Amino acid sequence: MTNGYLIITNGLPFHDPLWITAIGGLVTACGGVIGGMFGAVGAVSKSHRKTQEKLESIRELAHDAKEQTTNNHHTNLRDDIDLLGEKLDGIASTQILLGQELTAHGQVLDQLQAAQHQDRSERMTLDSQAHDEHERLWREIERLRNNPR
Repeated sequence: MTNGYLIITNGLPFHDPLWITAIGGLVTACGGVIGGMFGAVGAVSKSHRKTQEKLESIRELAHDAKEQTTNNHHTNLRDDIDLLGEKLDGIASTQILLGQELTAHGQVLDQLQAAQHQDRSERMTLDSQAHDEHERLWREIERLRNNPR
């Protein structure tokens, strides 16, 4: 060694402890890098597999949704839904009118029931008066039969 430099005279320094340490460190570092790469590739592969599974599940769900919403006729589903909404609005309007009609009919029915109740009351009064008159006439006829003039 001269002036702090190693002079190699017999070829490569395979027996030099610094050389062996450097090569060992290099091999260890390379092993760590390779091991890290295998770990990273494995993690990416596993993540990729899970992502593929999730995508396949989403793909199946999207296909099912498409099958359930695809029309089997020539009109657009949105147009069909809008038309159905318009029909439902018409039905709701009709139901409102029917409700008003039922209310009006109910009022007329209430009036008819009140009139019927009044008629029944008047008929009972007339029946009672007719009965009394019939009784009076019968007594008068009986009196005349028994006492002819």
